[in-house]
Amino acid sequence: MLIIDETIYLERKTTGILSLIIDDYILRVGDTVVLAVKKNDEETEELIRKEIKVDMQTNTVEIKINPEDTEQLEPSCYFYGITLKMANGDVFPIIKTNKFIVERVIPNVWRKMLFARKDRIENKYKWKIRIWYREYWWYY
Repeated sequence: MLIIDETIYLERKTTGILSLIIDDYILRVGDTVVLAVKKNDEETEELIRKEIKVDMQTNTVEIKINPEDTEQLEPSCYFYGITLKMANGDVFPIIKTNKFIVERVIPNVWRKMLFARKDRIENKYKWKIRIWYREYWWYY
């Protein structure tokens, strides 16, 4: 799984772990973080739904997408959102609608991300990624 500018890229039938850090709120016992993936941003039917119940105070939560979650999805562009359901019933968006791209898996191709580094340039974050792909280095 790769995340660039809040767009999630995940190969079909693979595991992806999204580590979410909330800067301005401490999650409390009873809160729930919900990830929902839909075909488009106007759909009501959720293709993937992950609910993470908070069992201790923290500002970090991990959302795991299992291989069977994307098994029935065709390689395409979908949309996701992450919301916080507080223990008292209030609901707040953490990440509004963004792209969730399911990519096809190419057999017999070895690709490995060796490092990703975040550099702060003019108050913006820029990812520098080096990928080994078929005996060549690719820089993004």
